Amino acid sequence: MARVLRLLTLTLALLCAWLPPAALAVEVRVDPRVEFAALMCRLAGFEEYQGPGIADYDAAVDAHFSRFRDHPAIATVRALREEVGLAYNMPVELALATGDNDWKLRLRPGAPGSTLDARWTPAAADRFLQAAATLWRDADAPAFFATQAPRFREVESVLSETLRPRLDASWFDRQYGVDPRRRLVVVAGLLNGPNSYGPHLDLPGGRRETYAVLATPPMPAGSAPSYPADQVASLLIHELHHPYVNPWVEANAARLEKGASALFEAVRPQMTAAAYGQWNYMLNESLVRAQVLRYYRARGNEGAYQRNLREDRGRGFAWVAALADALDAAQSEAPEGAPAFGPAAEAAVFAFFDHWGREPAARIAAEDARLEKRQRERQATGVQLVSATPALEGGVVAPGEGELRLEFDRAMAPSVSVQGEPPEVTGRPAWDASRRVLVIPVRFAAGATHVLWLNDELSPGQGFRGEDGEWLVPREWRFRVEGAAGE
Repeated sequence: MARVLRLLTLTLALLCAWLPPAALAVEVRVDPRVEFAALMCRLAGFEEYQGPGIADYDAAVDAHFSRFRDHPAIATVRALREEVGLAYNMPVELALATGDNDWKLRLRPGAPGSTLDARWTPAAADRFLQAAATLWRDADAPAFFATQAPRFREVESVLSETLRPRLDASWFDRQYGVDPRRRLVVVAGLLNGPNSYGPHLDLPGGRRETYAVLATPPMPAGSAPSYPADQVASLLIHELHHPYVNPWVEANAARLEKGASALFEAVRPQMTAAAYGQWNYMLNESLVRAQVLRYYRARGNEGAYQRNLREDRGRGFAWVAALADALDAAQSEAPEGAPAFGPAAEAAVFAFFDHWGREPAARIAAEDARLEKRQRERQATGVQLVSATPALEGGVVAPGEGELRLEFDRAMAPSVSVQGEPPEVTGRPAWDASRRVLVIPVRFAAGATHVLWLNDELSPGQGFRGEDGEWLVPREWRFRVEGAAGE
């Protein structure tokens, strides 16, 4: 999911040149089926479907549909959450499995080869879709969505122009083989909350539909649609791997379970907190994240590689860089012209999780140490930070008026890049006469914890850089304020 960051001052350069302008046979659309399924979950109070998107659209949705919160259809949705664990990808996936706004399934859950989430029983799916059809009629949803058609077209145009130059479709063909039966669709999920999904449907007649349902970042009232290009592209690349990876994991579950489940037990709290509460969910994510790292590494995009690796480690996936390395090694063994994710890659994945399933805690600690050493070596190049106030790691400050202070080892260019959630800024950032020391007046709130980043991996050369052109390799700045919140 895309995160929207509050910036002090940031010079950003959108990275367009790092991908070839490959043509991509992909549709980009807003889908009323997805919007309505998400809306039902919003009305039912599902926390994963809350959160701001396009403010004007959110207001229009609320004005038209809020009176239906107590409708029997919404009571059914709440009941299904208790009965079958209805959550996250399930409603979006089921909606996409229906015909265009007729709420009739094109494939049955539980049937052999079904690609629907295994939690969908035929009875539960029928109840959800009957509820959707009833509310669709009672709330006159077609008339509402007709009024939103101009907004939908604008979103589709903006998102299409944002994504197409940043997606190399040939990567997926080289990894998994060309499949002429596959239809690729990017869906802007305007009511998704902060989550994105990658469902795929194997339909009667051999047709295959692959979806990347992307979360929509907050957009203030009166503004034109706008997407943070590189973050949204990264989401798309992530979600488009799931339709390839998930079926492979399911087909090979018996071979993978022993090692992967042992690894899962070592990280169960982190995985459960991130909604990956089963070993196979963790494995799906592990493979997808490793493939995303390989995608960016193959393109020489170090910034996107580091940004994704940082997120992966923050979510508890300590092993994905090592898994990416194993898949790179296996790719060299693939026969000329054959999909890279073939027998050699499959054997490498089996061996990898067998290995990591033995003494997983020790392996995680060793991998953390290896990656931290590599990051220290990166940060030892270029501009150096002499000191930070509060301290760069584990700093503690008193509440009240204060300052953020950074001292560098050389004269700096005037540009500044501090990302995250800083304290309240009370004055203009200012350099001293030597332009080695930057001071930002702030007000520290009691009990607050701040996690900031100096420079952005996705904008190499931008932000903090020396007058000599050398760059500050991005680094985290973490500190807390004494006292209790509200003091």
